[in-house]
Amino acid sequence: HHHVTPNYVEVLADREHTKEEQVFECYGDNSNSIYFKYHGFVPDENQYDCQDLTMPALVPESEDPYYQYRIQYLGQLGFRSPHVCLRNRDDHFLKAVNFIRVRSMTRDDFQECASQDYQSIPLSERLAKCILVPTSMSPLIASVQARLDAYPTSSAEDAKALATEDLTAIERWSVMYVSKRKAIMEALIDYAKASDASSSSTGSSGKKKKKRKPKSSEKSEL
Repeated sequence: HHHVTPNYVEVLADREHTKEEQVFECYGDNSNSIYFKYHGFVPDENQYDCQDLTMPALVPESEDPYYQYRIQYLGQLGFRSPHVCLRNRDDHFLKAVNFIRVRSMTRDDFQECASQDYQSIPLSERLAKCILVPTSMSPLIASVQARLDAYPTSSAEDAKALATEDLTAIERWSVMYVSKRKAIMEALIDYAKASDASSSSTGSSGKKKKKRKPKSSEKSEL
């Protein structure tokens, strides 16, 4: 750990070592944003790297009779706000997909998901089975794609630049940092599209999912 004074910084070892023995400092389990912004490098591989994203907004509470049910479900899924940092992992991508599912749930969906048929299934797995009409992932895909489109270069152009010897060290770290951001978002889009494609018309209990249009106004009592 570090001991900071007005005049110097002292780095303290966490174990005994001999004089002039080489020691190593652990940077911790951090996202690449920490390493790049504060330490000036980007690891080739980092299982803790994550991309900051803001999920599509919910309908305001004043316009949604089921707003508190959505907040309750999202809290169970680990959301404390619409802002998340997603790693390049299926369980993190599922969290984003489930946000969109909860965002679109109707009265009938909440009733079905609260039924005894699904109580033994964790909520993160239950939503794909108990929601009566498969949820389109287009709001999530469009939101993430807009982030990708805001970059001045594509992933292919980044890869081409990294394959050359023309970049300075700072330029190389910068391109690596951005390319890894894009890789997470592209993988999330692929996951969301696969979720759309694999949506089934039957739940785990064998119930045929209903074909119905969401009601424009529903009572808040479930």
